[in-house]
Amino acid sequence: MSVNLKRALLCVIIDELCNDDIQEPTQIKRRKVWLKSWYLNRPELSHSNLLKELEISAPSDFKKFLRMGSETYNELLRKVSPLIKKQDTIMRDAISPNERLSATLRFLASGQAFEDLKFLTAISPQSSGVLIMEMCSAISPLLIYKI
Repeated sequence: MSVNLKRALLCVIIDELCNDDIQEPTQIKRRKVWLKSWYLNRPELSHSNLLKELEISAPSDFKKFLRMGSETYNELLRKVSPLIKKQDTIMRDAISPNERLSATLRFLASGQAFEDLKFLTAISPQSSGVLIMEMCSAISPLLIYKI
């Protein structure tokens, strides 16, 4: 084999080896829907109706569900509501302080993944992650004096 042919083959092999590490940019998937329809029915489908029923008919189950009694829950909700209240928009209603607090307490009580929590609360996992962090940041200064 001639020297020029060997050099050409060597260049081709090196080029192939170097280009194997470079990945083609992937296509960005377009969303099929912006918001799942059942998330829009949060007031009817979420756990807030269950909590109202438990508070009236089965206070012990309410306490098991959130790890606190309804009096403590309502007091905490009253204190934290001004700090976490969000404004409704034209696109959709904001998640109420009641739903935010109960979703946070349920997460802290059960340790469920956000993906599992979405079926109970009708709140997307992405929103759950954000609102639970906001709630913990709002609650901790209020409860620091209780320690």
